[in-house]
Amino acid sequence: LRIANCLDDVNVIIAGSVIFVPQPVTGVVPTVAPVFPVSAPPGATPEAIEREGCGAPSVQITSPQPGDEVTSVVALMGSAYARGFRYYEIDVRPQGIETYDFYLRRSLPVTDGPLAVINVGLFGEGLHWVRVTVVDQAGTALEPCAIPLIFR
Repeated sequence: LRIANCLDDVNVIIAGSVIFVPQPVTGVVPTVAPVFPVSAPPGATPEAIEREGCGAPSVQITSPQPGDEVTSVVALMGSAYARGFRYYEIDVRPQGIETYDFYLRRSLPVTDGPLAVINVGLFGEGLHWVRVTVVDQAGTALEPCAIPLIFR
């Protein structure tokens, strides 16, 4: 529970806290071959690894930078707030898969600060997309911000 909810101290869970309870995998789990960036051929212009979305200043991932190589655990920094803020979620998906997997949900807004600590060891090696989505009290999701990171 501590790792799945990015808790520094399990003794500070209070009544009414929303926590994620990991479920054991049942059935077949699809696997994807790791994707590693390669150098562009001589004379070619390499394709930049860019953010997706990230149009609202209130929904941003500022660190690490798109294309950064990360190992072990990585601190995700940025902003996740809105008028009528309800919560934000962090989701992760490997390159080549369209569906994001839920990682965590937080009910406190963040302005230019820590969003989450991601345990890279929970995912395979290769290029992954990390996304932050903010949801307001009406249940409306603002435009998310997603960045590609290389997990090692």
